[in-house]
Amino acid sequence: MLRRQFGVTTLTLIASAFARVSFAKPPKKAAAVVIGIDHVGNLPVLRAAKSGAESVADWLKGEHFDVALLTDAKHPVKTSEVFDAIAAYVNRGNIDQLVVYFAGHGFINAYAEYWLLSGAPENPNEAISVVESTYLAKQSGIPNVVIISDCCRSRSDSIQTERVRGSLAFPAPPTPPVMVCDVDVLYATLVGDPAWEVPVEKSVPAYSGVFTTTLLDAYKHPDEDMVSEVDGEKNVIANSRLKRFLVREVPKRAQAPSISIVQRPDIQVVSGDETYIAHSAKPRTGPPLGKDDPAVSLTDLAVYTVSKINRPVEYDRPGPPPPEEVVAKELDEKVGFSKSAGEIFRARGVADEFAGKSGFILSGNRVTRVLAPQGVVTDLHEDLKGHITLIADLGKQNAVPVSVRFSDGTGTVLAVLKDFFANVVTGERSVSSVAYEPSPGTELSAIYRSDGPRIAELHAAVATASRFGIFRIRGGKKNTFEARQMGDLIRVLKSVDATLGIYAAYAYASADLIQDVRSVEENLFREYRTKFFDVELLAGSLSRKGGSVDAIKSCVPYFPMLSQGWSLLRVKGVEISSDLQALGDYLLPSLWTCFSPKGMDIVEAKLFGATVPRPLPS
Repeated sequence: MLRRQFGVTTLTLIASAFARVSFAKPPKKAAAVVIGIDHVGNLPVLRAAKSGAESVADWLKGEHFDVALLTDAKHPVKTSEVFDAIAAYVNRGNIDQLVVYFAGHGFINAYAEYWLLSGAPENPNEAISVVESTYLAKQSGIPNVVIISDCCRSRSDSIQTERVRGSLAFPAPPTPPVMVCDVDVLYATLVGDPAWEVPVEKSVPAYSGVFTTTLLDAYKHPDEDMVSEVDGEKNVIANSRLKRFLVREVPKRAQAPSISIVQRPDIQVVSGDETYIAHSAKPRTGPPLGKDDPAVSLTDLAVYTVSKINRPVEYDRPGPPPPEEVVAKELDEKVGFSKSAGEIFRARGVADEFAGKSGFILSGNRVTRVLAPQGVVTDLHEDLKGHITLIADLGKQNAVPVSVRFSDGTGTVLAVLKDFFANVVTGERSVSSVAYEPSPGTELSAIYRSDGPRIAELHAAVATASRFGIFRIRGGKKNTFEARQMGDLIRVLKSVDATLGIYAAYAYASADLIQDVRSVEENLFREYRTKFFDVELLAGSLSRKGGSVDAIKSCVPYFPMLSQGWSLLRVKGVEISSDLQALGDYLLPSLWTCFSPKGMDIVEAKLFGATVPRPLPS
C-alpha cells in the first residue's frame, strides 16, 4: 500500500511538474524598430526626434525587446535600412509583437500620413507611407504590431512634398495570410482637417516630442485602473488602456505657454485587453480611478453624435448630465464638430421642379465648367443663393462620372446616379460632403420626406466624422456589436444608402471586416445597379480581377471618390489608367477627391476630351 501510494504521489508530482513546464505560456518574443530623425533635407532641424527615439529604445530594451535603433546621429537613415530591419523580424516567423516607432518630420496628403527620412523630400522615395505599411503589417504574420507615430504633421504644400509617395516599410507576403494580424496605431495627432491647418513654419518650432514623453509617463505614472494582470503577468498596461491617459494628457501638455498648436492624439487599438507592450513602473493599488476626470476623444464625440441621431426618442434623465457628456460638449465647442455638421445638414433638399430627374446640387464654390461623357445631356441652373443644380439625362445608364471645375481652377469628379440627386458641399479647395437622396416624384422620395431630416442629420454627422478622420469601428474586427450597428446605420428606408454605404465600406475595411465590405458591395449593386470604385477597391474585387482596365471602367468613377482610397491603390494591386496615374500628384486636402488646376486639366483632357464644355448661364 505504501509503495502504491508513493507511486501514485510521485506520478502526480511528475505530471504536475510536466504541466508547469510544458503548458505554461512562454514569455513573449518582442522586437522593435525605433527611428528618430532630426535632420531632413533643407527642412528646419528638430530637437527631440533623435533623443526621443533613444529614450524609447532604452525603455523597450528594459522590457526585453530586441531593438533595432535607427537615428541620424552618425549617418542618414535610408528607407532600405528601415525595410531591412522590419523584414528581418517578420521573416523570423517567431515574433509575437513588433513595435515600430518613428519621431521626426511628417506630412499629410489625401488622408494619408508619411514619415520623411533623411533624403526626403528631394528623393521622393526616401519616405515611409504609413497607411500602406499598416496594411502590409496586418499581413505580416506577427500577432500584434504597434505603430507609434510621433511627428509634426505639416501640410504637404508647405514642405514641397506633393509628389512624395513614400516607400513600404513591411514586406509583402508571398501568399495571402491565413489570419489578419492586430495592428494598433498610436498617432500623435489627428490625421484629418486639424493637421492640415499646420504649416511647417509653425509645426516645427512647436514639435518637442510631447507625445513620446506622455506615452512613457503613462507607464511611469499610470492611472490606477490602467494597471492589470494579463496571462499571469502582473502590473502590465494593456494597449487598450492607454487611450484615456493619452487623450487627456497630450492636449494638456501640448498647450503649455511655449506651444500654441492644439494636439489631439488618435489612438486606434484593436488588440483588446490581452495585449500589452510593457509593465507599469508602480503596482496597482486601490480602487479604479477615472470617474472624476473623464477623457473624451474626438472619436468618442463622433460616436456619441451618430448614436444619438440613431435614437430619435430620448427620455429625460433626472439630475445633471454625466461628466462624459459635459466634456464632449466642451470638446465640440473647441473643434467645431457640430458647426461643421450643421453646414452640411443645411445643404439638403431637392426642388419639386426637378421631379424624376437626376443630378446634383452644389453649394459653396462657384462653378465655371461641367463636363460629362459623350451622349449624356446636361443642363445647369443657378438659384438666387448661388447654388448650382446640374440635371443629367443618363439615358439607359445607371450612373456616369461628371467633372466639375471651380472658379479657382480646382475641381472634382462626381458620380451622377439615376433617379437621385447629390447634395454637394464644397469649401476652399475641397469637397466636404456628397449626400445622395431620391429625386422628387420617385417611389423612395415619398418615404424619404417623412424621415428626411434625421437621415440628413445622419449624413452630416458621418461626413464630419470622416472629414476629421475618425469614422471607424472602435476595437476593430473584435467589436462585432459596433459592426452590426454600422450595418443598421447604412440601411435607410429599407434599402442601402449609397453615401453611408461608401463611408461604411471604409470603416469596415479599416477594421478588417472584409465580409462586411463585400456585403455592402452586393447591396449597393442590387440597389443602384452600379459598381462604386471605392467599394470595389476595398472589397478586393478589382484586385481579384487583376486591376484590369475593363474592371475599372465598369466602376463609377474610374478612381477613388474619397481621397483616402488613393493611398490603397498600390497595396491593393490596382492600377488606374496610365493616362490618369499622374492625378495622385495633384490631390488636395479634401475628404472627397479634389484636384488642383493641373489635375483638372488631366481629367478634362483624358476623360472628357471629346465633350464640349458647357458654360454657366450668364
